Amino acid sequence: MMKKLLGICIGQDTHVAMNTFITGYYSGCDIIIGDNCVINRGCYLDGRTGIEIKNNVNVSFGTTILTLQHEPQSSFFECKGGKVVIDNDVWVGARAIILPGVKVGEGAIIAAGAVVCKDVEKYTIVGGVPAKVIGHRTNDLRYRTSFHPLFDTDIADV
Repeated sequence: MMKKLLGICIGQDTHVAMNTFITGYYSGCDIIIGDNCVINRGCYLDGRTGIEIKNNVNVSFGTTILTLQHEPQSSFFECKGGKVVIDNDVWVGARAIILPGVKVGEGAIIAAGAVVCKDVEKYTIVGGVPAKVIGHRTNDLRYRTSFHPLFDTDIADV
């Protein structure tokens, strides 16, 4: 349904939970999700300006990815924004918020509850509000994300 009605591009062996909330326009959504990705329950994907999630990305439950927001200094409450790009092998923790125009580098980790308002460098771990570098991740990543829970619960298909 997401592919046909909304025009979302979803790669191979990717799981998008049933209660993912998607924003777009009547003409569709500008969302691309690569191979071996997981978009967990309760995520909000704002497809108005564009989201590109590359391969082997895990987006934990309750994450919000925004591409537009109101300009606080605008007398007319105008919107501004930009495309969000999440590179390969990224892990986004539960209830993280990624703001418009952010690029998340390969292998990075966004800690649970972080609010990301600036680009994240490769293989760094960021956390907090606003998110700051709190560590570095190994670049020797050998796993492939594969999660297809039974009936969209936490009962895994192992």
